[in-house]
Amino acid sequence: MYFNPLRLPGSAMPDTFSPRPPLVILGASARAAAASAVRAGYAPYCMDLFTDRDLRAMAPAVRCPSGQYPHGFVALLNGPAVPGDARVLITGAMENYPTVLREIEKTRKLWGLSGRMIEELRHPLVWRTVPPRPSYFHALRVLEETPVLMNKNERYLVKRRLGAGGRGVRPWVYNEALDEHEYLQSYLEGTPMSAVYLADTGRCVTLGVTQQVIGDPHFGAPPFGYCGTLGPILLPETTHNRVRAIGEALSEYFALSGLFGVDFILDRHDHPHPVEVNPRYTASVEVIEEALGVCVLSQQPQALTDQPIAEEEHASVHPMGKAIVFARCDCVVGDLYDEFTTGEVSDVPDAGVRVEAGHPVCTVVARGDDRNTLAQLHDLAKRVYTRCTSEC
Repeated sequence: MYFNPLRLPGSAMPDTFSPRPPLVILGASARAAAASAVRAGYAPYCMDLFTDRDLRAMAPAVRCPSGQYPHGFVALLNGPAVPGDARVLITGAMENYPTVLREIEKTRKLWGLSGRMIEELRHPLVWRTVPPRPSYFHALRVLEETPVLMNKNERYLVKRRLGAGGRGVRPWVYNEALDEHEYLQSYLEGTPMSAVYLADTGRCVTLGVTQQVIGDPHFGAPPFGYCGTLGPILLPETTHNRVRAIGEALSEYFALSGLFGVDFILDRHDHPHPVEVNPRYTASVEVIEEALGVCVLSQQPQALTDQPIAEEEHASVHPMGKAIVFARCDCVVGDLYDEFTTGEVSDVPDAGVRVEAGHPVCTVVARGDDRNTLAQLHDLAKRVYTRCTSEC
């Protein structure tokens, strides 16, 4: 038996003739969340580091200079063009800046979780506070300092407390000292995955599960760097229940209200092992929305159900994947719309933009057919690199 990650009664596109409430979206990249907001019937006003072409085509957008990120958002929110009564929806990696969120909350209301709750959920030891559910999931072990005694065969990763997208993650070398901004997390072989949940007033619904693409050199990603999402993944019933239990445990203990995600490793026995909480709009949301034809931001948990998907409904699920293509060296990007259709590429920079090595060039998108989705994304990435003039 397979479960549909999401059943949304009445989730058709909102009436475009109804007044659209404003919503400010801010983070490193706002494009995906802006598309979700438009689907849900909002009028987004966006702030990010790129103000890409496709973002500007769907919503007003203003760029936060990289040297002022993310503190510059506070001043930008006071701009005359920003809707005064709009709530603020954050994207990655704003969850790592609690002081900025506290400043924003002095004059604005966050969409979803509060800044205080976001800070609590991002603590590396958050899983120690959640009442254990041993029959459902086991979180990966976290150590805040180098242990004095340890089995040398144990494997750990060094992570940054304010890390995002796997940047800076590296294998821990036995007896290596940590600095004050680092911690250790046990390393487990398995499939990296992500679940998205929506919670409110004691109810938590699993919106969907996706597989993460990590450290893929086809996209110029670093070894442990997040670079893509595939899905949605339809899970066997037992596994689905275990994943659902993760969100329910967090929601019940912290009395959550809003959208959040959990990254986890699925081991060879189909047991999920939570890695970290993403208390915000996540990269998986647009994949779940497009694949299932739903509007997540317009939903309330009370209206949702986790129900088995009938065999005849499998055809209504349209798997897709997306991947971030990173510059392998300093380069100048040509006009990507000369090479791709709008359905194949997103987060599109202006023609002639210079991108530094290691920074994102764009996102490529593939939709399920008789070819492997990841292989399609690899092919698209190759084509992106042909449109980049190297400065190496």
